[in-house]
Parts: sequence; C-alpha cells; structure tokens
Amino acid sequence: MSVKHALGSKNRSEPRPAAFSNFHLPGPISYPAPMHWQKISLIGVGLLGGSLGLAIKQRRLAGRVEGYVRRADSVAECQRLAVVDAATLDLRAAVTDADLIILCTPIGQMREVSARMASSVRPGAIVTDVGSVKASVIQELEPLFAGAGAAVIRWPARRKWAWARRSRSCSPRRSARSRPR
Repeated sequence: MSVKHALGSKNRSEPRPAAFSNFHLPGPISYPAPMHWQKISLIGVGLLGGSLGLAIKQRRLAGRVEGYVRRADSVAECQRLAVVDAATLDLRAAVTDADLIILCTPIGQMREVSARMASSVRPGAIVTDVGSVKASVIQELEPLFAGAGAAVIRWPARRKWAWARRSRSCSPRRSARSRPR
C-alpha cells in the first residue's frame, strides 16, 4: 500500500482504508503476571456474581472461588453451571479465609449482609462491590470492615464525580437516578 493511498488523497474517488494508524509499538506488550488469590468469595451469585465467577475461573485468578447464595436451588444451579467451585447458604463459611470478597448483592442489602459477615472476614482481606453507587456504600461499609482489619476498595467513580462538580461545563449529563449519593 502506498503512503498516498494509506493516508488518502485529496481525490475523493480513491478508496480509503477503514482504519489506519501511524502508531507502532516498539515490541510486544508484556503484562505483569496476574495476581493470584488463594480464595475469592462472591457474595450473591446472580448475573454479575456468576459472570465474575466464570471469568475468575477461566483466567485461573484464584485457587478457589466460593459463592454465597440465599436459596438452596441456587446452590444446585451454581454447581450445575460451574460458575463457582462451591456455593453455600452459610455466609460466614463463604467469607472465612477469603483474600478477596466481592459483594454482588443489591445495594440495599449490602449493609445487612456486611454486618453479618464482618466478624468472619480475615485481617488483610480486600472487600469490594459491583454496585453502581459508591459514596453511600463506602460510608456504610468502611466502618464495619475496619474493625476486622479488612480494606474496602474505592473505585475511581468517586474522583470522576468530584471532577464533574468542579467543571460543570464538561460534566457528563446526569439524571436524578445516576447522581452520586
């Protein structure tokens, strides 16, 4: 392909490639080795929790993936679909010895579930969630896990909204439903 053709010409009748870039990497991309967890616990194995479980297992990011569910038929379904290595109705057993705990429950249930499991969370564990609202979740959950010696991870969404408040002209359009709480 000639440079003239690749960059396009002023003659509109000549075809242009669909995509073209002058950017070339100096060599192959090397990623650091993925973190490997001994045990990851998914609290709530629904659509998001199940998808996370499958992704974690496919990428071999954990020695064991356990899930907490509320109904006995969900335990059988989790095992049938192989989205976790083990599913249980016992919340405390699910989080015991977990390195990473991911809350995949509705936001309205996170405080109650967290209060029930906080005493079983090991010191040094990381707790995070898949909820769409962060400010209220962090305010409610951080004190619960701080006593257990676990860390609650804050995702960048909080900084994004701080930026949007400073720069109204550049802020994303927000509805009442998407505003941080």
